[in-house]
Amino acid sequence: MRRVFVDRIETRADGEPLAVLLVRLGEGDYLEWHAPLSWLPEGTREGESLVVHFEPDPETRAQLRQEIEDLLRELQQDEE
Repeated sequence: MRRVFVDRIETRADGEPLAVLLVRLGEGDYLEWHAPLSWLPEGTREGESLVVHFEPDPETRAQLRQEIEDLLRELQQDEE
């Protein structure tokens, strides 16, 4: 679990709102993370603090692995 601070909200050239998040890595050390505002809870505003949670996604991992294996097999067949 990681806490992030919504530093500001900007608008991309295509009009999509983008949240600029600050992630504290250590004393005085921050990472700036840009994420579409649509990824964040509805009503998120500048100055808010959010909790971010990452978890493994084994289903997507397996699907991507299968797609890569299929593509490699196809490329190898094209070489023959």
